[in-house]
Amino acid sequence: MKKIIIISICFCLSILSCAQKTQDCDCNRTTDNKYDEKRLPQDICIPCGDYKISYCYPKEDLNGDGLKDFFFLWKKNKASIGDTTYISIYFQNPDSTYTLVKTLNNLFPLFEGYDKMYHLLKIEDIPIKYQKTFERYFELYDGEYPMYLNYFSISSEGITLAMPEDAADVTIVKYRYDEQIKNWVYDKAYLHCKYPDIPDVPKDYSKYLGPTIDNFDYLFWDKMDYISK
Repeated sequence: MKKIIIISICFCLSILSCAQKTQDCDCNRTTDNKYDEKRLPQDICIPCGDYKISYCYPKEDLNGDGLKDFFFLWKKNKASIGDTTYISIYFQNPDSTYTLVKTLNNLFPLFEGYDKMYHLLKIEDIPIKYQKTFERYFELYDGEYPMYLNYFSISSEGITLAMPEDAADVTIVKYRYDEQIKNWVYDKAYLHCKYPDIPDVPKDYSKYLGPTIDNFDYLFWDKMDYISK
């Protein structure tokens, strides 16, 4: 009987300890691998809870001040198809500390699965605002994933996004960093063909994808009535 009481007390203390640890959490630094864990700057945090840093990009000066800035991807610890992947950007300060500048949730809004098994995603399980786009793409393009980037980069030249239009063409959208507003503003867009002899075709999507990176939205195709009804 005494042994049972001791075990019960230990169990309760364990639960209280875990609860206290969760309540006291103010900086989640969980990473997907030891390599990223070792190179994670001290000031980097993501929200507490069931989240982890899934990939850290090489440090690079993003705002032209000569200091190496840091950005990375993070998502749920056990992400399911349809979950959001976030991008957080930290600028380095002169004293070598880091300050969070922006977290984006609109570049990879729907996790497509570790093995690209997005065709298993059920339309009714995703946010309502994306359902119409998914239905159209799945019908017109034989199940192609509509929220996909052929290419993505953040560098001193800005943020570059490449969205597939068909087998040969991609839409390139560029945002440049504006020091005055501390954000990336719409710069330009153009249609790029993978065949070398075909020149790029300038496009003006500023009213759909601007004025800043916060306005980027895969649903701009619908706003333009790009996909035939």
